[in-house]
Amino acid sequence: MKLTTKAAATVNILVTLIQIQEETGREWIAAKSIVERIGVSGQHIEQIFRLLREKNIVESRRNAGYRVDMNASLLSVFEAIDFKSKSAIHQQENKPWEVVSEMIRSQFSYMTIGELAIASHISACMDKVK
Repeated sequence: MKLTTKAAATVNILVTLIQIQEETGREWIAAKSIVERIGVSGQHIEQIFRLLREKNIVESRRNAGYRVDMNASLLSVFEAIDFKSKSAIHQQENKPWEVVSEMIRSQFSYMTIGELAIASHISACMDKVK
């Protein structure tokens, strides 16, 4: 298992999409809103949204934007991201890495995207209070 930059960006995009939907009350969110919020290139976001659409995690509508499928907030972080490893280190027997990988997999299997969005929102609010 390899936690990639793409996996981290995927989680960030999903959490941001859910937060913008909740903050604005809008069902459909333009990719531009996410680009402005997290600073990832529009092209990179579109590539990730393409993968998320293929997994039926988000829906898209021309001239409207994207929305998270109703059940996506119940999706585990592990299910939302792609953990396909292309590294030779993972193909060899590597006991310490296997232990770490299993710990990550276990934690990400129990945490949902919705819970992560709520935790991220609370953390941001606490930062404003400081």
